Amino acid sequence: MPKFVVNKLIAGSRASYYFDALRWISAFYVLIFHLRPVLFKGFSNLENQTLFIKIIYTITSLGFEFVLLFFVLSGFLISSSVIRSIQEGTWSWKTYLTNRLTRLWIVLIPALILTNLWAQFQLTNYPDSYFFNDNMKITDFLGNMFFLQGVFVDNYGGNLALWSLANEFWYYILFPCIVLTFKSKRLPQKIMYGSIVIVSGIVLGKEIMMFFLVWLLGTLLVILPSPPISRNILLRGMLPLNMICLAVSLFIGKYFAGNANDPFAQRFSAEFLVSLCFASLLYIILHSVNQRAEAINSRRFNIHVFLAGFSYTLYLTHYPLINFIRVWLGDGTWGVWNPDLKHFLLSLMVTAMILGYALVVAYLTEMRTDKVRRWVGQLLGRPGKKLNLKAQVYKG
Repeated sequence: MPKFVVNKLIAGSRASYYFDALRWISAFYVLIFHLRPVLFKGFSNLENQTLFIKIIYTITSLGFEFVLLFFVLSGFLISSSVIRSIQEGTWSWKTYLTNRLTRLWIVLIPALILTNLWAQFQLTNYPDSYFFNDNMKITDFLGNMFFLQGVFVDNYGGNLALWSLANEFWYYILFPCIVLTFKSKRLPQKIMYGSIVIVSGIVLGKEIMMFFLVWLLGTLLVILPSPPISRNILLRGMLPLNMICLAVSLFIGKYFAGNANDPFAQRFSAEFLVSLCFASLLYIILHSVNQRAEAINSRRFNIHVFLAGFSYTLYLTHYPLINFIRVWLGDGTWGVWNPDLKHFLLSLMVTAMILGYALVVAYLTEMRTDKVRRWVGQLLGRPGKKLNLKAQVYKG
């Protein structure tokens, strides 16, 4: 396997902060995507169907598309770490899995417990809530804990955001196995890693493996060379063009392949087009503002770093609370408010409450990731400094 010049984010560069911005914006979009239909009536049920309201409803229905951005971000960050460590001869499954699992479980396990508590609270106060009857078993809990939702079990407690976590984890396993299939010098190892990839692909199924192609777009960002044009042209010429292409691709995805009843191949084609535009956006950022000379003072408060710091927690914990609001506010029906100024202001208050809830949970979980990694490293008999404590994993 040839060696590549591995592109990576430079700590403190403008690119790293823009990546953080995309990270929290993606999580926030997913929140709005789930919250808007719970609070507001569907567009077809509105008496005043203005063009402005239609645009607002369209813009707030893009949550799934931004999960694709999570996949591309994750593919870039994880692939760069894996390729670099394998090329340098420092690869270790023990270190790698310690980093990945501590990052995932430190939020996932509390999120599953909170999902259960919200479900029990809802069932106690609204016994007719049937939403949890078939997905609250201990096998569902353990299945989600070990990233088998969508494979063998349902999303625990109806927490819809959990689906993408199974994709992410198995991509974390598949990608090193693919690289090691080609990189390993011994034939038995090549056969072992290749067999893992093939068997996993069969068990995981078509949809999870198709979205692996989206994740691998992030890998392309790791190995693609710099463009043969100036940074000025990238920012002033290619960036606006990319944003236009992204808007068009989102339109295509919504209006030509946005129906869940459409064939998967048709929907995935539109989704992959959106993912390509996201990957292009990241490529432009990487090769235009990823210079150490432009590093921003890391001691200064940065809103993007702060908001990105609890975006993973927000992603995993928001839906059980939203589902309770649906039952409490609308007695189980979807959307009870008209999109007027009064209810818009109320929706901002609800959104702020959910953000505050996620921040508190993140303070107790996500923001402790490095400390937990050190503790796990010591428990496993490895010095904490040998773990890649600086690695960031962007979630969807």
